[in-house]
Amino acid sequence: MSCPGTHDACIVYAIAYLGPILILTILFLFQRLQYFMGHGCCGRQLSGSTPQECQEGERGNSENSEVDGRPPKSGWPPSLQAVFSHHRVTIFYIAFLVCGYILIQATVFLPCCTNCRAQARQNHVQNMVELLGRGLLLYWLGNFCVAESVGLAKMGVALVYELICTVGFFAHCSGFMSESLTTGRSALNPYDLSLSAIIWLNILSLFSCARSEFSFKAKVAYFACFGFLLFGHAVILTGLTGLKLHLHHYHLGTLLGIFCAFNAPFARLCLVKCIGLLMEGIGIWGADPIILCCNTEPVPEFEYASQTVCFTFLGVVLLGILLDS
Repeated sequence: MSCPGTHDACIVYAIAYLGPILILTILFLFQRLQYFMGHGCCGRQLSGSTPQECQEGERGNSENSEVDGRPPKSGWPPSLQAVFSHHRVTIFYIAFLVCGYILIQATVFLPCCTNCRAQARQNHVQNMVELLGRGLLLYWLGNFCVAESVGLAKMGVALVYELICTVGFFAHCSGFMSESLTTGRSALNPYDLSLSAIIWLNILSLFSCARSEFSFKAKVAYFACFGFLLFGHAVILTGLTGLKLHLHHYHLGTLLGIFCAFNAPFARLCLVKCIGLLMEGIGIWGADPIILCCNTEPVPEFEYASQTVCFTFLGVVLLGILLDS
């Protein structure tokens, strides 16, 4: 089949893919800026309250109770039992991952992707283990079960929309990405700049959420996890270990998605986008190894490490669901 005009289609999909998250993130940061400029106690200072009384109220806010109409501080990572006890949401989510993978395999976008690896059509068992393992990891750490309060219909529409935009964006914008800094072939281009700007805007916004919504222990766990992952990937990227790191789409979606466990609309959209990125990466390109030797060959010791971890996590989740039921 003939593919639509790459340049025009890329612009359309880029706007549809990047526009909503950019708008929501800027609006959120603007609200946070108002808060940091001193507009009230947590943005809602009571009439007649002094700054000292406001600070005392903040210090007196218990981690397990509601004070002055503010929700209690939450923990992270969420409890496995609490997250997977939402059976209706869990079944819907797993069904979406499986059906989405099947649809991607038969989608009209694939003929447009001339460089897609044959692995995506051959190693279905390996791909499904990675997709379900990483997908349920995002479901847990991203606290996806709050979708039940939002409405499964709305979350379903958002997931389908983001999946279509993600597949279309990466299928038609391959010209920009093939010459980007992420491939090691060129200097910075608009793709690199826009992707970097949006990622760091979202990281800043997520950190702001963690600062206001999490308890002290949750903040320690959240930032320690981010620091550990950042440090580990940075060490490999520097080449000091003699290894090479390839940030595949599915891995990037997993890394960003685990830090989206907030009720803010932009955070929910971030999580949905990361799930779409995970499905697009595995469905079209396959679950290629992340850690490579300098000659770009997979490292034998790490070749099946990711699948082993995903398979183990799937077993733990399944056992937890069976015990809970």
